[in-house]
Amino acid sequence: MLLGFESLHPHRSAEGVATSDRPGMPSAVPASQSLCVRMSVARPIPDGPWHNECVTVEESAELRAITLRWVKAFNDGDGTALANLYSRAEAVRYIGTDPEEWWRGRDVATVVARHLEELIEFGIDIDVAQIEAFEYGSAGWSSIQTFVTFGEGAPLPIRITLVFALEHGMWKIMQSHNSVAVKNPEVLGVHLTTGLSELLDALGLEPEADLRAALCEGTVTLMFTDIEDSTLWASNLGDEVWADVVTWHDQIIRRIVEAHSGIVVKTLGDGAMAAFESTRLGARAALEIQRVIAARPNQPKIRVRIGLHVGDVVQTGDDYLGQAVNKAARIASAANGGQIMVSTAVNALLADIPEFSFGTPFDIQLKGLPGVHQVASLEMSPVVAVGDEM
Repeated sequence: MLLGFESLHPHRSAEGVATSDRPGMPSAVPASQSLCVRMSVARPIPDGPWHNECVTVEESAELRAITLRWVKAFNDGDGTALANLYSRAEAVRYIGTDPEEWWRGRDVATVVARHLEELIEFGIDIDVAQIEAFEYGSAGWSSIQTFVTFGEGAPLPIRITLVFALEHGMWKIMQSHNSVAVKNPEVLGVHLTTGLSELLDALGLEPEADLRAALCEGTVTLMFTDIEDSTLWASNLGDEVWADVVTWHDQIIRRIVEAHSGIVVKTLGDGAMAAFESTRLGARAALEIQRVIAARPNQPKIRVRIGLHVGDVVQTGDDYLGQAVNKAARIASAANGGQIMVSTAVNALLADIPEFSFGTPFDIQLKGLPGVHQVASLEMSPVVAVGDEM
């Protein structure tokens, strides 16, 4: 049974070893173990009543799977499955996005299950953008970037943290914490923290345009989106309703692009242009955009064409120019609504990554660009992909 933790940064002696002044503990352990957690274990052992165990932080496929089960329980409205994931200890906490959602104690599991019943009546859908999960001995945690749709509203960017502990050999949630991601200007009226401003000053960067250049200068992954049949939709819906549709589209694009470490370069009336340093994250963002738009609960059911290409860009103010930009835009135009079309460059970079699948490449002519160009469709997949970036 775990009784307590020693310091994560043990004192070092002049000989380069980590030492402890706790009674009964060995006076020194090798310096190579100084970043390990020292755990006090109440069990008889040969060398005395206390024992040092080295525990390292590791990525956890098991906690990632449990986290996905937590999300699935919400989406399925399965209160029993959700409650079973929580510990029944008094130390359990659930912190929601509402100020009153701060629940504690052994009955949290029951309360959360009842809370889910209310959400089912209202309507809830959680789309996962990214997951990270780690183990640290008998403790663990996961971080989730999601887009949550309540009823017929627009998806909200909600970040979720789950804290786990081992109970009788099983991982149980000790705390869950949900927060709505809101940009600093909306809350504080400023764009940057003092520390980030000082860092940008030291690097000789301006807060807005130069930060954009630092992110996406040189070779980048470009994305274009375009609402299919936008002229017809605008005519049928009228200006006011169509403006709401375009605003919703732009919000979805921006939230998902930024959640995947990209930037929206500009909006185009019925579409958008975005840029990513990571081809993998750009592809994930494109897939997520199509999933969210296809799942939109209210009418009209618009469909969006998406094109992806990798190439060099030239910055002009807040915009980007170059053949790569033109090609990405033309590839998007060649796609059908609900489809993601990619260039051979994108296909080659991602072809060997299991989370992505592509249709058979084929040759087309792109308007305004000489020659024949090969493209392929990036297929939609139910798998939620996380992992290293390219």
